[in-house]
Amino acid sequence: MIGFLGYGFSLTLFVVALWHLGAARTGAYFGAAPFMGVAIAIAVFDESTSPLFWGAGLLMATGLWLHLTERRAHPHDHP
Repeated sequence: MIGFLGYGFSLTLFVVALWHLGAARTGAYFGAAPFMGVAIAIAVFDESTSPLFWGAGLLMATGLWLHLTERRAHPHDHP
């Protein structure tokens, strides 16, 4: 059950996201998952962090923000 939820379900969501969001956005969001897990672990277990961690987190958050706020310059339809 843990394997199904941890790997199988996430892989299913990844494939669905590829279809709806595209490869670039899906890769960016899926790549942020380890940072989310680490952030939760730091909060739960009260671990110490380094400036390198926060710098990497800032870069990851900036990339996600750019993806979320990006808009197409011209309207068009895909067949």
